[in-house]
Amino acid sequence: MKNLILTLLAFLAVAGCSRQQIPRQASQQTRTEPEKKPPIALVAYDGIGVRKQPGDDKMLKGNVFTSVDRGEKVIVLGDSAGWTRVKLSDDKEGWIRTDHLRIGVAKLAVLTEEVQVLARPDLSSRTLILDSVSGRLGSLVWIYKDKDGFYECEFPGNKRGWVRVGLLCEDPKEIEAAQLLEQARKHVKRNQVEIANGFYQQIVDRLSTTRVAQLVPLESDVEPKPQGE
Repeated sequence: MKNLILTLLAFLAVAGCSRQQIPRQASQQTRTEPEKKPPIALVAYDGIGVRKQPGDDKMLKGNVFTSVDRGEKVIVLGDSAGWTRVKLSDDKEGWIRTDHLRIGVAKLAVLTEEVQVLARPDLSSRTLILDSVSGRLGSLVWIYKDKDGFYECEFPGNKRGWVRVGLLCEDPKEIEAAQLLEQARKHVKRNQVEIANGFYQQIVDRLSTTRVAQLVPLESDVEPKPQGE
């Protein structure tokens, strides 16, 4: 009789523990992981067509509904056979050739002085000629990662190389000025001088203390803003 009572008590204890564990297990099963944000990509070239449907079929009239330029940010939604579905900054969606995008750019910087660009993150590596990476002063540089005191960068002209950390300017005002300068240079190439001068003027008016602003009078007829204003 005593053994029977002990057996019943043990059974009730186990049953009680099981009832306590069920809700806990259920809560663990219903717990969802936070949604991952879709990756951001940068457009690698100017004048890239955005399509309603993926493909270069010229028979699809009206397939290209807009275009994007180098440096524009897009949200990556998916991919299919060499094409990437993206969302533009105005929330419109379309398709861009995958090789016209750069995914993994961590941050931006500005080339404000001549630097040595290396083939690998090693001072013993052969130095690339600066002109070969279109290293024009004031240019925006895309930084992918850092390793052993170097940044892996992409310069205008879509050439990559490694630059010592600290040689590129990462100041937000310099980056903003460089973005305006890039716009001005694009319009100069298109012989749209008045539009270009508008961008140069913005740099002079709002960002006159930046090193990028020192390039404005060298490239345009826009007068530099007097110091102290």
